This record gives sequence, structure tokens and C-alpha cells, in this order.
Amino acid sequence: MVINYGTNYTVQTSFGCSGVTDYPATPNVALVESIVLPDGSEYSFAYETTPGHSPNVTGRIASIALPSGGMISYSYPGSNNGIFARTGAPPASKSQASLN
Repeated sequence: MVINYGTNYTVQTSFGCSGVTDYPATPNVALVESIVLPDGSEYSFAYETTPGHSPNVTGRIASIALPSGGMISYSYPGSNNGIFARTGAPPASKSQASLN
């Protein structure tokens, strides 16, 4: 198994929660881009764009492309871009699978 990291990501949060400090724009953060299994099949990862700060990413997974050709997509609904403002914790994410 091989884990490939991309370092062209700038990670930043912008949740706008009173009393919760957002993560500042930090360039060259290594995030997993793909996992290649011994048989050559691959899982690929995409990350959520930081609201109002594209192309920066929050570090939360937006989607996973599956070796079968399917896709699992995640969304983070709710106020403050999907973060509980009082604690800074994420609520449960919603996922949708498309399997081929």
C-alpha cells in the first residue's frame, strides 16, 4: 500500500464562531491525495474549499473516489459552515454514495 500526499494545499478555516479561533491560512500542508493498494486500485481524496477563501481548503474531506469508479461525497450542513459555534466541534456530516 502506498499513501500519496499533496503539499500544494493551503489549509484555513473560516467558521465564524464567536470564541472559537479559526485556523489561519497555512501553506504547503501535506494532505492525503490517494491511497494505492497492492493490486494497483486507488482511493482518491478531495477536500472542502474554505468558504470565502478559495482555493484554500478546510482539511475536511469533500469526496473519496473509489477504485470501483464510485464516489462518496460529504457535506457539512448547518450554521457556521457546519461547526457548533459553542464548542468548535463538527456536527455529524452527511454523506452520499454513488457506486458503479
